[in-house]
Amino acid sequence: MVLYGRHLGNGPSVYLYTDGCCLPEDRVGGWAFCVLTPNGAKHPHSGDLIPRYQRDWGGLRRTSNNRAELIAVIRGLKSLTAPTRVDLVTDSMYVIDGILNRLPKWKLRQWRTSSGSIRNASLWQQLDALLEIHAVTYRHVPAHSGNRNNELCDERARNAALQKQKQLAKKQKQLAKKQKQQAKEPQQLAKKQKQLAKATKKSAV
Repeated sequence: MVLYGRHLGNGPSVYLYTDGCCLPEDRVGGWAFCVLTPNGAKHPHSGDLIPRYQRDWGGLRRTSNNRAELIAVIRGLKSLTAPTRVDLVTDSMYVIDGILNRLPKWKLRQWRTSSGSIRNASLWQQLDALLEIHAVTYRHVPAHSGNRNNELCDERARNAALQKQKQLAKKQKQLAKKQKQQAKEPQQLAKKQKQLAKATKKSAV
C-alpha cells in the first residue's frame, strides 16, 4: 500500500472497491463502486461489527475500459462527504500506475507530455483534486480472482453497460422509425395534393 493525498491521522476509514468495463463492439461501458465502512452497527446476537455498504453504478455511452475504470474511482471518492482515509482496491493497473507514477509528472509539466496532450486528462484532473481531499492507499487485486467486492463491482459495471446498450438500441430503433415516417411525408403530401387537384378538376366540370 502506498499513501497518496492528505494525512488524516485516525480519521474515518473506508474500503473503496471499483471497477469499469467497456463492450468492444460499440464502446458502451459501465462503472461501479462499493464503499465498505468497517465500523458499522453491531450484530444483535454475535456482537460483531456489521460493515455498512454504499454502492452505485451506471452506464456510459462512448468510452474505453480505462475511462470507465477512472470514472468508477472518481464516483466512489465523490460519494464521500468528508475527508476520509480510503483503502482503494482495484484490478486496474492503469489507475494505480497513473496515480503513483504518471500523475506527479503530468502536474509538473502542466498536464502535458513530451508527445502532446494527456489521454483522459479531464478525468485525471478530477481525480487529482479528489486525492488532495482524501488520504488514499492502493491495493491491486487481479481481475476475477475471487475477491467478493471486486467481483460484485465487475458484475454491476457489466450489467450497467448491457442496460445502457439496450437503452441506446431502443433509442436507435425509435429514431429509425421516425426517420422512416419523415421519409414518407413528402409522398403522402404529394398524394394528397394529387387527390385535391383531381377533386378540384371534377368539381369544375
